Amino acid sequence: MMKKLLYILLFVPFALLGQENYSLSFDGIDDYVSFDGVEINTFTLSAWVYPDLETESDYFNILSNDDPGNRLQWGFHDDNLVLSFHYEGAGGIYSNIVLERYNWNFVTLVYDGEVVSFYLNSNLDISIPLSNLNTTTPFSLIGRQYSTDISGSSLSSIEPLNGKISELQIWNKSLTPVEIQAYMSCSPSGNEEGLIGSWNFNEGSGNTVYDLSGNGNDGTIYGATYSEDVPEHNCEDSYLNELSIIDQLNQSFNAWNVSIDLSAGWNMFGYGCPEPLDVVDGLSNHTESIIIVKDYNGAVYMTEFGFNGIGDLTPGFGYQIKLTEAIEGFSLCDWYVNDIPEDNIVSLQEEVEDLTLEIKCLTNPEIGDNCFGGVIFYFDSNDDKGIIVSQVQVAATQWGCYEIEMLGANGTAIGTGLQNTLDIAAGCSEQPIAASECLDYENEGFDDWYLPSIDELLIIYNNVGPQTTYDLEFPFNFHWSSTEIDSNIADDFHFGLPNSYTGNVKNGGSYVRAIRYVGNWIEGCIDEAACNYNSEVNLPNSTLCNYVQEGFDCDGNELIPYQVGDMTEGGIVFYVDETGQHGLVAALEDLDQQWEWGCWGVELMGANGTAIGTGLQNTLDIVVGCTYSGDIAASEALAYESGGFSDWYLPSKDELYEMYNTIGQGSLNGNIGNFQNSWYWSSSEIDYQDAWFVSFTNSNVSTSKYDPTWIRVIRSF
Repeated sequence: MMKKLLYILLFVPFALLGQENYSLSFDGIDDYVSFDGVEINTFTLSAWVYPDLETESDYFNILSNDDPGNRLQWGFHDDNLVLSFHYEGAGGIYSNIVLERYNWNFVTLVYDGEVVSFYLNSNLDISIPLSNLNTTTPFSLIGRQYSTDISGSSLSSIEPLNGKISELQIWNKSLTPVEIQAYMSCSPSGNEEGLIGSWNFNEGSGNTVYDLSGNGNDGTIYGATYSEDVPEHNCEDSYLNELSIIDQLNQSFNAWNVSIDLSAGWNMFGYGCPEPLDVVDGLSNHTESIIIVKDYNGAVYMTEFGFNGIGDLTPGFGYQIKLTEAIEGFSLCDWYVNDIPEDNIVSLQEEVEDLTLEIKCLTNPEIGDNCFGGVIFYFDSNDDKGIIVSQVQVAATQWGCYEIEMLGANGTAIGTGLQNTLDIAAGCSEQPIAASECLDYENEGFDDWYLPSIDELLIIYNNVGPQTTYDLEFPFNFHWSSTEIDSNIADDFHFGLPNSYTGNVKNGGSYVRAIRYVGNWIEGCIDEAACNYNSEVNLPNSTLCNYVQEGFDCDGNELIPYQVGDMTEGGIVFYVDETGQHGLVAALEDLDQQWEWGCWGVELMGANGTAIGTGLQNTLDIVVGCTYSGDIAASEALAYESGGFSDWYLPSKDELYEMYNTIGQGSLNGNIGNFQNSWYWSSSEIDYQDAWFVSFTNSNVSTSKYDPTWIRVIRSF
């Protein structure tokens, strides 16, 4: 309970410097301010209002949506000054307490999607259930209900305000009681989360009031005038920044410890205590005066029969109560406040300091801060990610597995210490070693520690090492990194001789500091063969990689092996590898004419591959090395497009043979590839004057470079 209260307290903003110079005065006849509109679902509305003389309007509007077909209006009645909220389909809902005429009142309305709560001077008055509120027409009018007289007959048509408004705010969230109290004492600065409209009316002249929230909801004044009569604040002298911990907590309790006067007969009250309370216990001081209590679902508590159909009073909900006599000073939350001993509050001072530091770590971390189990030694403010180093030595031990090379543990860069450490632990069974000591380390509830890479170790030295002002008691000696050089040596660094770091034998001893990663690192899999490969990962972790089960794809669908003769992948399959999922297809037709191989008299570097799988490289080498002015077989192959694919190339000698034997004239299934009884070029060069081409009449081979010959291109899948 104490910690929960402290979190509430710590989110109360500190006082903001500033002085309110003007309010805006409305004449009760036709003055108003119009702005583009703020659309919200859950919301908080707050303002300082100064009611003036009663008029024939019947109602003083503070804020409305200017929509007769779907009205939303917040204000108070001009005669009895009762706060109310009106919405389409209902007459309205009302507060119990009333405003003070000819004085400044801080009024707040909170709607969380299920309950409407009225506050006066930051004290909760009543909470009333309300669901399915239609807020599609945004608030857009200050000082009266409609911008035009919809009846043309009376002030009650537009319900203008006769009085003054200062510091009007619209939030797209439900403020807490402590936040309401905070902004009553000190106006928001304008950059608070959830603040979408804020007008302090301090312009003093002109017909524009500026939205200080930064959302551009500037308003235009129609008739209203500036006034130097403004509410008083205690922002600089006596607010939270000047209060003791006890005073701050007591202020937060005031929102709960509210009393009201109830009259004989029917009344309404809101239960604003922070915890549920049994109806019988909560009303036990007034049992003799109570006839019946009803909740919003119609359940009842009847004292005469000792029947409790309500159960517990629920925080934030309203109730009806019928009394035989009036009750003055009716309160339900005094038990909650008074049951907290003052010495318990005083004992929370250290926890407040810890939580304050925790908030700083989350919102404004800096190098050297004690955060998240250690000390920040690296922070990237652009991506909000950092690295923590342990405050103490984790161990002094060997790197481990001398003469055994660890597969993958060679990362040097920032962010590679995690993967290095996992690779060492997976490949080295010796104990103890530096990597396993880091993985076993735990501090302040954090157990995700790793051995730093060499670059991370150097940053530790440079930013928080013994030559800095931070006292982490690093020994003037070697410290291990997780970066392996070879089977015998791993990188380490001497914290007393910064210019002399070299690799150390892995069975030697060095000190060990552990690190952990915090913030917006993208941890994940960088293996392109994995189903969850992510090119944006900056914190590799192979344990997160997910691979396909043999015979299935990444979505769990069963894979059907390709077969020679299948019409797929833009052509006809003529070769399938041992997986059944990869191979080669030939285009469904020859190129439209015969072409020379090209570059007779010039031997091309690299274009001599004959095996299956070498056709693409041959084709690329031909195009790069052959400066022949005319079109040649290889360039025509690369330019070919068919079946939605453009990655075709000239087959090697063996690929051409494979086509002849599987889908050509040499196939047991016949010439299913529809080849001509003629010669076809391969991409395999013999020398400066010859390249291989194959007869699809009888599989004979011949050599040449200059004879025009047919081309059947292929692609891999």
